[in-house]
Amino acid sequence: MAAYWWGTISLAAFFAFSSRNSSFLNTDRGSSKMLCPDLVGTWKLIRHHAWLLDEPTDKTFPTGIEAQAIIMYAPDGYMSAQFLPSTRQNSTRDTESESHTAESSSSGAYMAYSGEYYIEEIEDGSLVVSHFARITNVPNLSGVTQKRHLKIEDRADGLKFLTLRSITPIELAGESRIHEVILQRFPDNSDRDKSRQRT
Repeated sequence: MAAYWWGTISLAAFFAFSSRNSSFLNTDRGSSKMLCPDLVGTWKLIRHHAWLLDEPTDKTFPTGIEAQAIIMYAPDGYMSAQFLPSTRQNSTRDTESESHTAESSSSGAYMAYSGEYYIEEIEDGSLVVSHFARITNVPNLSGVTQKRHLKIEDRADGLKFLTLRSITPIELAGESRIHEVILQRFPDNSDRDKSRQRT
């Protein structure tokens, strides 16, 4: 089940960082579906956690604390995501509850999907990114559109982070939790001379 919150259920949405540094404002708002140049690029997973609505400190890591993922957003409006859960689990609960966390993330299935993406502003002024799974290795994800709140944070050290948060709670192992994914942007690899120096 763990891999599927990312895929078949909407993965989504977004948690508020300091709006002073957030670059989600750099969008073309001339239409209902906007462009966001700051989203373009390749992002690697830093953390995927989930918490109870009535107890935010009760966090679990549904896909493991060492899960790996890469999401790529192209300037032509297409995206690709690859996701590999880990077998190592962790939780802010006590040791007795570790079995529950492991059960909720027992699926180690690799998943991938690619397709169009769109960005829209909703009524409360926040931004939502939609992923349309045109091709995927998960049958019940094919043709599905997933929506997530998003925000991008530019930090003083030059690093850029993308946060995706579920718009509504996702039920997993009998519990409804808000899921959040934090990703870090990879550096630009288009300079071939620099790329050779790193190898």
